[in-house]
Amino acid sequence: CGVPHGFAHQRQGSGPLLVDVGSQQVPDQRAHLPDGTSAGVGDRIVAYGRSLGGGGACALGALRPVAAVVLESTFTSVAAIAPWFLPRVLVLDPFDNAAVVSTLDVPLLVIHGRQDEVIPYTQGQALVEMASK
Repeated sequence: CGVPHGFAHQRQGSGPLLVDVGSQQVPDQRAHLPDGTSAGVGDRIVAYGRSLGGGGACALGALRPVAAVVLESTFTSVAAIAPWFLPRVLVLDPFDNAAVVSTLDVPLLVIHGRQDEVIPYTQGQALVEMASK
């Protein structure tokens, strides 16, 4: 989408505020985003995350009001994919995206390619299934 990770972007006077968050930036960037409790702000924030950034987008959606969450090529949890990349003991933040999407009460868009060579397509399918519950 052309928006740097961790920044919010809105075209002057139009459309939703798009928030693209990187995984490590969510706690720090929350303070720099418009206050979701202010009238009319939460309904303009769309949390977007790709791959590991999906953990940040889910964390943002769990922490403050958002209009929607968009996840592209992301995973159910870091623990679920850690064995492919690193020992579980090194996983400091589980990014349990499945738990978050199962509690979201806003629109969720999950985008995942069947030929993804990094995050298996089944991870995206599982997120959709969890959101449907």
